[in-house]
Amino acid sequence: MKKLWIILILILLPDIGTDIAFAGSSVSVAVDAAGRGDLKLLRDWIAKGGNPDMADSEGWTPLLKAAVRGQAKTVDLLLNNSIRKADPSVPFAPSGALPIHMAGHSGSVETASLILAARPKDLDAVWLLNGHTLLLQAAFYGHSDLAAFAIAKGANPAATTLRGITAADFAKQFDNQSLLQALSPGEVNESAKNAYYTALLERIRVPVPSKEEQAQKKSDTLVALIEEGLKQVASDPKKIEALSSTIALSMEGVDVNRRGGFLRQPPLVVTVTGNNMNPYPEAAASLRLRIASLLLDRGANPLIYEVHPMGANAIIRASVFGHLDILKRMGSRLTSAELAGALNQRPVVNGLTALHDAVLRASTANEERFHRYIEQIRWEVASGAQSNIEDFSGLTQYQYGEKISNLDRRKAILNALDSAATPLQFNHVAIGVKDLEAAMKWYGDVFGFAPLSKPVTHGPDDAGKWQRATALFGGSITKLRIVRLRASGAPMLQVLELFEVSPTLPATQSPRSGFLHACLIVGDVDTLAGRIVLRGGRILDRSMQRGVQIAFCADPYGNILELASSSW
Repeated sequence: MKKLWIILILILLPDIGTDIAFAGSSVSVAVDAAGRGDLKLLRDWIAKGGNPDMADSEGWTPLLKAAVRGQAKTVDLLLNNSIRKADPSVPFAPSGALPIHMAGHSGSVETASLILAARPKDLDAVWLLNGHTLLLQAAFYGHSDLAAFAIAKGANPAATTLRGITAADFAKQFDNQSLLQALSPGEVNESAKNAYYTALLERIRVPVPSKEEQAQKKSDTLVALIEEGLKQVASDPKKIEALSSTIALSMEGVDVNRRGGFLRQPPLVVTVTGNNMNPYPEAAASLRLRIASLLLDRGANPLIYEVHPMGANAIIRASVFGHLDILKRMGSRLTSAELAGALNQRPVVNGLTALHDAVLRASTANEERFHRYIEQIRWEVASGAQSNIEDFSGLTQYQYGEKISNLDRRKAILNALDSAATPLQFNHVAIGVKDLEAAMKWYGDVFGFAPLSKPVTHGPDDAGKWQRATALFGGSITKLRIVRLRASGAPMLQVLELFEVSPTLPATQSPRSGFLHACLIVGDVDTLAGRIVLRGGRILDRSMQRGVQIAFCADPYGNILELASSSW
């Protein structure tokens, strides 16, 4: 009898071991199945002892993943199975979001309805990272049907985010007319909104250590001045100079990377947060760019994250609101790898990269802002942003573009996402020679180079071109002769420029004979030129030639580089 029991145990052990492993270490498998809507695998997993409240290494439980992907049948199974029901109060550990907030991301009315049936009090549950409720989540992502559902269920329309924004404010901010219509039954009482917001800010207040009170006060003051200044200049553009001076003075003695305000945001994040408001959006845009430049010149780091409301950095926030000029300015402060990394970063709040945000906002923006977002999308792609990264709902940037109902907008956005980044490449090399005609003959005889046109002579009467010449070779020159050569049948990348400078340059300047400059095709001239300056180089001259943006720069070693936006 004893031998029989041993035999039975040995037979059953493999299955027991498999069940334990399946229930424990395979949570990631269950989470993945929940996201895909694989009901059979989840049923088997729960039946074998799987705990639906366990999280994988990234913080996802099966219910959270099913909710954010809008898998209503999976949510139903997890909440209502007869073996072990999932707990809808278990949050996403990295951010504190509840399943109901994840349902708000997906926009699934059925998913939200199932979660509220299991936990009705979550209708107005507040996500303290950003202050979002189900209604605010629906409004932020533009889910009109879900917003209408939440309003019908009795959601509080006066609820605000940690930035004091209601669902109706979101609809106006992002020009979403269908959302405004969905929210129309829920009137917002202004006094109720203000009271709600005040109480919400108290919930996130963090005490400041006594030894840091003065430093924190300075940072808080700077943040408040930036916010107020951007509001004021939008109504009175004449204040721009005074506001710029006041804000600049407030930066003295302040750590510009210290987080300030209730939301504990870096001043640079505060600067790029928000649209350029009416009635004078140009003035708001100008002041915003000035403030960003002042902060960057004082060492502000675009990669520092805020605490609230979204745990985002300045690159992501500027992308949301379409501040392309500031994005370029910040990009010049970063290496190419750092900029690409920031553009592809997935924040814990929603997994939306900077490019996701640009596509989403372009889909609902008014006509003028739409075209600016298209330009921004092209810049982000050229700077290394990828269009195949999934957000928490499982959608890539390209898939968001494919979902746009307006055919013209969809085509424009997808074309922008398909635009290839300009590969860095050499265009031509320029060398100095003593005798232009003799050099032309020598390079023709040896390499087969032939002139593309006759030699061109520039002198002091050539205005802009002469200004460029003296910027490169100094004010002592009196004449400059140039010719462009190319070998027979060779591509334009094999162009050789010959320069003859008169009179002979001093030995301390660029040599009369030898290497003068190399031309690089870089696509984004502004960002690259700014990056050169910040790393010890100089900008010598800028121009536009036949539609191509040109910048002559000097590296820290005295060599001249010509940057061009495209081949010419």
